[in-house]
Amino acid sequence: MVVRVAPPPPVVERRPIAPGPRYIWVDGYHRWVGQRYVWVPGRWTLPPRPGVMWVPGHWDARPGGWVWIPGHWR
Repeated sequence: MVVRVAPPPPVVERRPIAPGPRYIWVDGYHRWVGQRYVWVPGRWTLPPRPGVMWVPGHWDARPGGWVWIPGHWR
């Protein structure tokens, strides 16, 4: 889906204390819902396996608008 409205700047969030030593912070992001952006807060999460890294999702400018590229583990 291509969104014609540019996303707003990211919200600066205060990270709460991690629930444990293995947790990784996943930043929040703006999600397109119908006709506007809604902020999805960041969260602590456990990686699916040792040695992986979280690659954050981002909005990518494309011809005609913006496309969401989801975050993923690498």
